[in-house]
Amino acid sequence: MKLIQLFILIFLIFDLCADEVRLLENGELALSARIESIENAEKEIFIETYYLENDFHGNGLIKNLIDKKLANSRIDIRITLDDFGSSSFPKSKICALKMIGIPVHYFNPVKIYRPKVSQHRDHRKIWYTDKSAIIGGRNISDSTFSNEQWDWDIEVVSSKTEMLRETFLEQWENSKELDCQKIKTEWPMNEALVSKINLDYKKWHTVELEFGFDLGRKNHKKQKTTNLNFLESLTKASKSLVMETGFFTPNKLILEKLLEAKNRGVQNELIINSPSFEYWTEEISTCASLSYQKGVLKNHLSKLYYPQKKYFTHGKAILIDDEVFYLGSFNMHMKSFYWNAETWSVIKNIPAELLAEIKNEFNFRKNNVVRVNTKDDFFIHDEEVSKAKILKCKALKFFAPILHPFI
Repeated sequence: MKLIQLFILIFLIFDLCADEVRLLENGELALSARIESIENAEKEIFIETYYLENDFHGNGLIKNLIDKKLANSRIDIRITLDDFGSSSFPKSKICALKMIGIPVHYFNPVKIYRPKVSQHRDHRKIWYTDKSAIIGGRNISDSTFSNEQWDWDIEVVSSKTEMLRETFLEQWENSKELDCQKIKTEWPMNEALVSKINLDYKKWHTVELEFGFDLGRKNHKKQKTTNLNFLESLTKASKSLVMETGFFTPNKLILEKLLEAKNRGVQNELIINSPSFEYWTEEISTCASLSYQKGVLKNHLSKLYYPQKKYFTHGKAILIDDEVFYLGSFNMHMKSFYWNAETWSVIKNIPAELLAEIKNEFNFRKNNVVRVNTKDDFFIHDEEVSKAKILKCKALKFFAPILHPFI
């Protein structure tokens, strides 16, 4: 009898310590999971994001939070926004949230007379409740939850989500509340969003999970843990390295590690936005990375892919040897490595069923890309790029070192 009780106790301890995750590989799943988490929360909802847009999904999720607070006045709901990234969301609506007990803090208010300090941005994406947490690369906007924008999230049920709570509260103390004394309040008129997908079909997987955080450093020259984490992933690869990022402007050390991996026989693949992408801020970033792409394709990568015209990748993920999966908020560019506050998660010893989900999504994306297979033409796309576009991109490359830290 005592032996049976011991086995039960061991099982319960293992079960309590287990990390349960489910993959949210597209916008519809990611939105439904957030709506569901608001409904299920009982004590706390903490949200931290780079940008909150004043659009259908941005206002809709805010209305979900308002309804939750009005239904349960004791629940603690807080939001941390980046002052630059969320500048388009009306301050009048933020003040309305404050009136009903949903405080909003802004990270590092932009000051024109302090451009260097203003470059430190909160690029983290944390969605924490007392029931579960969501971590990955998605902001809150219409484009974020469309299936034309590629990204990665995981929903987590684990005692380790307490780490997300703690790092949120730490950044909360580093941020400032908006002064609403001279701002007229405006109530969001949108209806609350309703989940269109039953998430019951999404399998939960027991995994070995780790989190990592950067709060943003004042000394941008100091190597951050984001950079070290990425370097570690490159060093460990022995067979394959599948990387996806919106922007790719690595430093010399990262390029050396990529070259070393390729020389070890590692199949290095990179999915990155094409320079023909139209949105001007992303256009600056992709054009800025052209010189890197030329050298990288020639010497460091086995394959380089651009999404087809209707798609845009906002994903930040690395799959190593089909054994380790990194995802988070960091792009593979210098701003993420040295300036921004970032988050990421690492899944080790990936279960077979979860690995199949991850590889299926990567394969879907690879089936909707244009493979760049020449050392000279970096404007390959599903339609021809005009000479004017090429000249424009060359001009943006010139200004990119000045403008890139702000985007």
